[in-house]
Amino acid sequence: MDDRDFGIGAQILHDLDITNLKLITNTKGKKRVGMIGYGLEISEYINF
Repeated sequence: MDDRDFGIGAQILHDLDITNLKLITNTKGKKRVGMIGYGLEISEYINF
């Protein structure tokens, strides 16, 4: 994980009962393992 803070956004998604998401990213191969700690699972990485 980098210096970005995903905590607030992750809490909002959790409150909306969103647990699985597709992440659109411009960084190939970089996994966001820390999101699991917030109860979120990234099911797919979409590169643009």
